[in-house]
Amino acid sequence: MKALIYHSAADIRLEDVEQPRPDAGELIVRVAGCGLCGSDLVKIAQDAPPPVILGHELAGRVVAAGEGAPLAVGTRVTVAHHVPCGQCHFCRHGNESMCATFKASNITPSGFAEYIRVSARHATKTTFAL
Repeated sequence: MKALIYHSAADIRLEDVEQPRPDAGELIVRVAGCGLCGSDLVKIAQDAPPPVILGHELAGRVVAAGEGAPLAVGTRVTVAHHVPCGQCHFCRHGNESMCATFKASNITPSGFAEYIRVSARHATKTTFAL
């Protein structure tokens, strides 16, 4: 499959990468569209060191679901790119974007790919049927 891979601000390439497969509870989503967020532009402008996952405002359709996944194949979805823990100090005080779990989570490989793997935690917490 094709995915947009960031190597540097002057080197962002459309490359062939392995298509993801779902594990238990996970989803594979065929991306129908992805927005270019201001945070993506900031990362590019600041020449962030790779790897950088660009493209996280996306919508698509579930094309594969691991055992126990919460949504069925064929469901149109939008997927948030990060998942907070809901338990830490930051989450309990409404600052989920400061949560270490939030910062460590992401979709694979990125919204600028033909398909993404949605982790089981993402699938249950931040994937919404359209």
